[in-house]
Amino acid sequence: MIKYPMISVIIPSYNQGGYLEETILSVLNQNYSSLELIIIDGKSKDNSIDIIKKYSNSITYWVSEQDRGQSHAINKGMDIASGEYIAFLNSDDCYLPGYLNAIAKQLIESKKQIDFIYSNVGLVGPEIKNATLFKSRKISTLKAHNLLKFFYSVDYIIPSQSVLMHRDLVRKVEYFKEDLHYCMDLDYYVRCALQKPICQVYTQPSYFFRINEFTKTSTQKIKMYEEAIMLVEIYKNRLGILQKFNLERLVAFENQFRHIREYNEYLISVKKLLRLLVLSPVHSLYDRRYLGLWKRLFFGSRDILS
Repeated sequence: MIKYPMISVIIPSYNQGGYLEETILSVLNQNYSSLELIIIDGKSKDNSIDIIKKYSNSITYWVSEQDRGQSHAINKGMDIASGEYIAFLNSDDCYLPGYLNAIAKQLIESKKQIDFIYSNVGLVGPEIKNATLFKSRKISTLKAHNLLKFFYSVDYIIPSQSVLMHRDLVRKVEYFKEDLHYCMDLDYYVRCALQKPICQVYTQPSYFFRINEFTKTSTQKIKMYEEAIMLVEIYKNRLGILQKFNLERLVAFENQFRHIREYNEYLISVKKLLRLLVLSPVHSLYDRRYLGLWKRLFFGSRDILS
């Protein structure tokens, strides 16, 4: 009889009663035989506890108590998790049907221990029924210098909703940093990448990432950008010389571009755009937003790509 690896799924939650049931069901309906479901609630004030109790017979462990935020909740779950593989799923996101069994099958068929599993394809939107397909196009391999480019483009994102990590890797990387509030998963995956783990990429749609006007991704873009830039400064000296140089040039380009874009359109000058072109010719010529600024300068178009 084939033995499936135990997978511990940690759901950190706070006042997400509107979405929590859908998230829980997306895990339970995987019908995965070796599942450990852990819910760490931050003492929600909505109907979250009623929902958790409704499924308590299928939940391995749950608690509702004051915590220090999302990272702290995940860390508490990691202390409890006993699975060979550990995952965390935000309380408004979902697994797509069959994901855990498909991953387990690949793990069993592999002749070596896989340390880090993720998918680069999923669904994104306010509701799963009208979500759109999204593919992270720049993460075919887990490399720290690529992950750190998240500040520049979401094409470099690792969808946390799809990640499973072997507990040996988790022991090495240890806890999520509680002083990070927007890019804690990015920081964790960079630290994973620096361990040079054996990775596997699942190339079929595996997750649903909810994004609406209330999610951090929509409401805290500037703070998320600033935290992502801070992570570049923290980790750039652990990269190769060329990787560090290219990353610093990309940061300089993006900062200058954002500065120019904030100006009133009538103040954008050829001089400013040419200066940016000289600073980063490759990035400028391949960046549609930069070309959009030229379009706005000469044709007065306001539909600049963000």
